[in-house]
Amino acid sequence: MYPVITRVSIIALCLVGLAVSGCMPAVVPVAKTDAQPVQRLVASTPAQPPGRRQVLEALFTAAVVSQEVYARHDTLSVRWPDDLPISGELNIRIQKPDGRIYLERHFLATAAAEAGLGKAYQLPPGEYDVVLMPTPSEYYIGGLRVTRRIRVWVSSDPQ
Repeated sequence: MYPVITRVSIIALCLVGLAVSGCMPAVVPVAKTDAQPVQRLVASTPAQPPGRRQVLEALFTAAVVSQEVYARHDTLSVRWPDDLPISGELNIRIQKPDGRIYLERHFLATAAAEAGLGKAYQLPPGEYDVVLMPTPSEYYIGGLRVTRRIRVWVSSDPQ
């Protein structure tokens, strides 16, 4: 004779996305039975301190380009507002949407700072992304994968 099942137990694996940079999503077992509420197990994963990510996100959000379309003799630049309450080191790239990098600059973003990125005639005409990102060691070694892309265009028109 087979035993009669009187209660069904459910064990599920949930993919938990962590809100901290540098973390791979963790598979966390979640146990649920008819008699108990959901119980969660917390799995620790290596990550950068959330404070640095928050600083970078605030710097990236506050950054503005001087214009979206650049004529040959215009200067490409990224600016930060006068009342920016934080500062931090970051990298700025100019690259094509397909990934070709034309310029990379290390910069300390502070209140009222402006990062000059050169004249538009140094780039072939077309569309580019101004990419704000952490320093190379934070991005590649530390796994701090937070970026902001600002689309700009360089015109062959001299005006």
